[in-house]
Amino acid sequence: MADNVKNKRFKLANSYIISSISITFVLLILGFFSLFLFNTKDLSVNAKESVIVTIFLKPDAQQGEIDVLRNQIAAENYCKEIKLVSPGDALEDLKDELGEDIVDVLDHNPLPTTINLNLYADYSNTDSLQFIETDIKQSSIVDDVFYNRSMIYQLDKNVKKITVVVLVLEILLLLMATSLISNTVRLLIHSKRFEIKTMQLVGATSKFILKPFLITSFWHGLLSSLFAISALIIAILYYQSSVDDIIKIGHLEEVFGVVLLAGISLTVLSTIFSVRKYLISSSEDLFFN
Repeated sequence: MADNVKNKRFKLANSYIISSISITFVLLILGFFSLFLFNTKDLSVNAKESVIVTIFLKPDAQQGEIDVLRNQIAAENYCKEIKLVSPGDALEDLKDELGEDIVDVLDHNPLPTTINLNLYADYSNTDSLQFIETDIKQSSIVDDVFYNRSMIYQLDKNVKKITVVVLVLEILLLLMATSLISNTVRLLIHSKRFEIKTMQLVGATSKFILKPFLITSFWHGLLSSLFAISALIIAILYYQSSVDDIIKIGHLEEVFGVVLLAGISLTVLSTIFSVRKYLISSSEDLFFN
């Protein structure tokens, strides 16, 4: 008798370990995807805000007029960063880029004074840039406004495509996680279906029967979430150094929150539905479900 009890406890503990590993693996995938999702958004923002709008000023523009224009643009909502580039600074940059001094060829510096403007991501699109260009060109000291129109168009188009694809993948992954966790919990509850029905037949209320299962599922989901978060932290620390120059991995609090919330809520909800299924089933149905 004692051996049978030990054997049952061993099987139950083994079932919980296997289910915890399964849930942890699902939550780990969800965590990696959430990490990708949040940081992909940052990448698109950084790409949009790295676009430079170059404002060419007329040769006869006075310093006072230039300062007024610069301050006006800096006060606009679309301006993230603004930099005044003198002809001398532009010449030095070109010299570093080309490896030779064009003054030696032309005998003069042909480069005008320019203003380099970086926009906030919300304004770095074709429609907003057309409005901004028109507005800036109203100044009498502005000769021309240049930005890479084709790059802006492609960037705007690709970001919208990526957003739609990521949204669809997110929904599919959540559905997959819900299904896998639900099936895992259902298998655990299935082994106790006769115990549930016996308690119900002797007069135990549904709340009384459900309570210990909810407590167990809460800790089950919490521990699985913490295991998944720990695995995520280890992976991030391992790969951070290799991708640090490309992208700063951020939004860790949000990612950990998603994993924790998904682990606990999906496990608890699956437990509620599984237990209620056997509460409303007849005794005969237990042999076939």
